[in-house]
Amino acid sequence: LPVANKPVLFYILEKVRALGIREIGLVVSAPHAKETIRIVGDGSRWDARFTYLVQEEPRGLADTVRISREFLGSSSFLMVLGDNVYGFDFAGIVADFLAHPCDGLLVTQRVKDPRKYGIAAVDSAGWVNGVVEKPAEPVGDLGLIGIYVFNPAIHTVALMTRDIDFLPVLVKAKELGKETIVIGAEPGFSVALKNTADVVIIAEAK
Repeated sequence: LPVANKPVLFYILEKVRALGIREIGLVVSAPHAKETIRIVGDGSRWDARFTYLVQEEPRGLADTVRISREFLGSSSFLMVLGDNVYGFDFAGIVADFLAHPCDGLLVTQRVKDPRKYGIAAVDSAGWVNGVVEKPAEPVGDLGLIGIYVFNPAIHTVALMTRDIDFLPVLVKAKELGKETIVIGAEPGFSVALKNTADVVIIAEAK
């Protein structure tokens, strides 16, 4: 979908490259893969290197991480949904990630009607203790906006579930004692990122 005659994905790629990140994985659905590769190319126009990771059918965030595992290796990574328009730079998000001893960071925005969004329920210290999709009853107003930072511990959790959305499993994993996964949520757009994420994966929203 173009904005001002430029694909939304291009704006995201520009923000990612402004961080100094060159290794970028693009998760694309099989029906759109050929056209996306034709339009976006190999990354040379951004002085980057793109790796295309084809998702045979929409299976959500957990599958996005699973099929990206070989590409990501042992790196921490930034994951961005590729069809959202973000009116802010990404500078500082990874810096926040590193400043907090956690395995993942969910970037959120305060929303007026939480019933329309996935909501991160957090405690008084800002740690996520639940993720609820379009809650009928209020659990908070921190809406997920499609930007995440994770370290390699996330791969274990992604393998624990076949669900489309593994975010609730991240929280549940702590309770089960199978993994010590703590996700910190940062309200608003005050989080930012420097050159500390080794790689980025950008996925189509499902």
